[in-house]
Amino acid sequence: EYGGTFKLLHVWLRDIFAPEHLIAFINERRQLEVVAVRDTLEPAEELWDVEMRIHRYGSFRPVDRHFETVRVPANSIKLVPQWDVYGRLAQLGLHPADHLLLLYAYHNVSEKRADSQPIAENFVLLDKLKNIRTDQRVKPAIVINIVSAVCNKQNNLTSVSLEVSVGVPALFVYLQLTPENSTLKQCQFSHNGFLQFQPIRTVKLTCVDPGCRNTIQARDITVRTVNDLLVR
Repeated sequence: EYGGTFKLLHVWLRDIFAPEHLIAFINERRQLEVVAVRDTLEPAEELWDVEMRIHRYGSFRPVDRHFETVRVPANSIKLVPQWDVYGRLAQLGLHPADHLLLLYAYHNVSEKRADSQPIAENFVLLDKLKNIRTDQRVKPAIVINIVSAVCNKQNNLTSVSLEVSVGVPALFVYLQLTPENSTLKQCQFSHNGFLQFQPIRTVKLTCVDPGCRNTIQARDITVRTVNDLLVR
C-alpha cells in the first residue's frame, strides 16, 4: 500500500516476470544474495556483467561500485558471486540505514551487442526506510517535461515521450495520468513505481486515443514518491 491511496505491486510485475531479470535480497545471515534469471532459449549461454552500486539516499553519486561477471545458461538461474556489502560499508565508516544498493545487469562487451542499456535492474534496501536519518529525507522536486507526442490516425495509438527530472534521488516514483474529460483508453507507462537515482529519466506513455482528439500535457500527469511520505 502506498500512502493509503495507491498500490504499486502491479507496476513491478512486468519486471519481476521479465524473461531476463535479477533477484536480490538480504538473507537471514545478513548477507547479500543476487541471482541472475534467464527465461530465454537462445543463445545457449550469455555473459552478463552485474554492477552493484552503493548509493546514499540524498545523492546521485554512488558511494562505491562492485562488478561481477557471470555466465547464464539458457532457461536457467545462476548465483552471482557474493559481495560483502555490509563489510564494505563498515570499511568506509558508513551506516546501512543511510544507503541502499542498486543493481544492473548488462550484456558483456565481448558479445558485441548494439544496445548498451541494462537488460535488468533491481534494488535492495539495506535497512528499513523508517531508519533513514532526517537530513536524508529530502523532497525530490520532480518536473515532468513532454518531449514529443505523436498520434497515429490509422490505429489511434498515441505515443508520448516524457522526461522525468528530479533534484535529488527519488524513491518509488509513481506516475498517474489524470486528464479531465479525456477519452483516452488503455494508457500505460513504460516504467512506473521506479527508483530514480539519475537526474533525468525517459519514460514512454502509450494510449489509445479514438480520433486522435486529445493533447497530453505535463499538467495531466501527477507524481507521487515515498519521499513525500518520509518528510511528513
